[in-house]
Amino acid sequence: MVRRRDRARGFTLVEVIVVLVILAILAAIAIPALTGYITTAQERACQVNISGLRRELMAEEIYQTGGQGKLTSPELQQIADVSDFVCAQGGPYKVSRSAGGDVRIQCVVHNISSFGFDMAGALSGLFENGDSELQTVLKNFTAMNKHIDSSSPNGTNVKKVVAALKKQGFDMEGEGVNTWSYQGQGSGRYILYWTTENIADYQVGQSMRVMRYNSNLGTYTAGYVTVGTETLEGQSYKVLSYNTGWQEYTATPQTDSDKKNFDTISGVFEKMPDAP
Repeated sequence: MVRRRDRARGFTLVEVIVVLVILAILAAIAIPALTGYITTAQERACQVNISGLRRELMAEEIYQTGGQGKLTSPELQQIADVSDFVCAQGGPYKVSRSAGGDVRIQCVVHNISSFGFDMAGALSGLFENGDSELQTVLKNFTAMNKHIDSSSPNGTNVKKVVAALKKQGFDMEGEGVNTWSYQGQGSGRYILYWTTENIADYQVGQSMRVMRYNSNLGTYTAGYVTVGTETLEGQSYKVLSYNTGWQEYTATPQTDSDKKNFDTISGVFEKMPDAP
């Protein structure tokens, strides 16, 4: 009797199809996630380059004008066009200067703007991880309803805030934050305003576009604040009149959900005109 050899059993068509379907499902899940990680990394690298370009532009402006003037949008763009700070994906950086003097940088590929600094988030870190002296200063200003202004003639506390943020890796100058005001509201609450525009370029009574953070609500809002004056130690200086001069920007709706997201509101800020 002749025995027949058992042949190795292959995959059936149904089994092959099942495997292919499973692989397709896994690919559908993994590829978008991987693409998202790559995109996020590219955007973060682009934001770092934009910050570096801003520092280069400001340094070149000081060099060319002796610190006594401002370069025009075309002049700034010429510097950006030959800068080593470029988008890795080949997108050009568009540079412009607003009527208020604010320098804006935008990546055409990623649609990332130059205003990506969450000062409120950085300050929250100072409350939790900052040096004890600065924590005491901020808490005292909060409890006593006092305010710290970047334009204050007594810059001791201003320098402490800037230095502490920089120690944590948050460089306000590099991010283009030229004006800010920390307003204590009592009971551990505060309101923070910050902007890329320089209050020195504005007249009293004019409005500046700003980012606003309300610690009590945990919300960000883009809007305008009127420039006013105060006197400290016999010196008059310009301040953001937050008590009477705040106006939310309404041309672009800012929902309650939007206001919980810094990136969303900073995008609104970038598109705002210089004055209401």
